[in-house]
Formats: sequence, structure tokens, C-alpha cells
Amino acid sequence: MKSFVLWSVGVASVLGLVVLVAWLMTKPNIQEKPSDVVAPPEVSSTPIAFISAETGDPIFVTFGTSTAFLNGNGYSNLLFTQVEAATGAKYENSSENLSLWNKGAEVTLTRGRKVIFAGFSESGYESVTSSSASTTLPSTTSTEAILGSWLWVESVKGEETAIPKKTGVFSVTFADGTINGTTDCNGFNGQYTQEANVLTIKSLGMTKMFCEDSQEMEFTQLFIGSLTVTKKGTVLTLTHSDGTVSRFERK
Repeated sequence: MKSFVLWSVGVASVLGLVVLVAWLMTKPNIQEKPSDVVAPPEVSSTPIAFISAETGDPIFVTFGTSTAFLNGNGYSNLLFTQVEAATGAKYENSSENLSLWNKGAEVTLTRGRKVIFAGFSESGYESVTSSSASTTLPSTTSTEAILGSWLWVESVKGEETAIPKKTGVFSVTFADGTINGTTDCNGFNGQYTQEANVLTIKSLGMTKMFCEDSQEMEFTQLFIGSLTVTKKGTVLTLTHSDGTVSRFERK
């Protein structure tokens, strides 16, 4: 009887060991894996302006390493990620169902199969062969073309439009590297540099009179930074690097 009990204990021990080994071999790995740190996309600091061959309005694209940021055409700092393409560089934003295709000086923005913007950078103007496009594309603005005084008509950024509350009060004058302006409250002045059709204004000096409900700050901010210039007839268009498009008429 004693030997039978010992035999039973031995068998149970062996079976227990077999079950333990089997469980260890099949045990799921429940160790938590540290979450990966996603680095921000590398983005260049200089936006490139592309001008619509149809309307003359610009968009600004900042190309980075496998990414692109879009400003203009109703979008602000919209991120695109590069995908494979047979030719050129193609970028997509899946949330907006948008594709951005860059081929040299040309860029095309599509939603699905519908083209919602097609334009060229300054270096691409001469490559346009379509007669309809060549008649609507703005030419590079010379320094002399912007000289003189201009009245503010409107400023558009995305779906927001700002217009002067007081007509004929807000003006800007360009003359030989200097800029002077008037608002509904104070005057301002500064200096600018121009390379091709791009103006750069670093800072402005102003008088310091206080005026309630003034649009002074809104107006003067239009001139700080990098501005792309186009001129058609008596209309001057200044497009800020943040995508704001401001229109002026000859005073």
C-alpha cells in the first residue's frame, strides 16, 4: 500500500512538471513595450510661392524631408506626407483627401480626381505655353512698378476677409527702399528690400497716438515679413508668407 502511494505521488509530480513546462512554453509575452517617440517632421524654413495660372492667386508650400506644408487656398499649415510617385514628388493628406504633386516649377493640388489648384513658381513662368495661361499669369514685378501710393481694399486669409472700416484712410507708399503709411490713427515708416517680386520688411516705426477701435494693428501687420508682389493694371497684390492676400488700388 505504501509503495502504491509513493508511486501515485511520483506520477502526480511528473504530470505537474509537464503541465508547468507546457504553460511556460506557451505563456504570452505581456511585457509592455515602451511607446515609440515620433520625431516631428523636418521642415525647411522658406516657403515657395506658386501662382495660379487661372486666377493669379498664390499658394505657399514649404518642402521638408518627406513632408510639405501648405498655406493658402483656404488652408493654414496643412501637413502633407510624401508618397511614391512615378515622376516628380507627390504628397498626400488623407484626412482632407488631398494630393499635392510637385514637378519642378509646377504644383498641382487635387481632391480625389478633381484639380482645385494648378500653378507655377516664379521660375516656371516662362515654361507656360498655353495661350490662356500666359495671358493670366502675372509677370515678375519690377521695382519701379510698386513705387507710389496705394489704398488698402481688402485682405483675405482662408475664409476670413478684412476690409477697411474707413475708406480711403489706409494707405502705403513705396519709394526707393523706404515704406511709409497711414492708418486710421497713426503713421508708420520703415525700409524694405526687393529681390525679383519678393519684398522683405523687417520692422516699422510708428507714431504713438491712441485711438479706440482702430484697425491700425491689423493693417500694419500686413507689411511685416516676406511679401510676394503682383501687379495688374491699377491693382497691387501683396501676399504674406502666412497666406494672407492683400489688395490695394493706386491712390
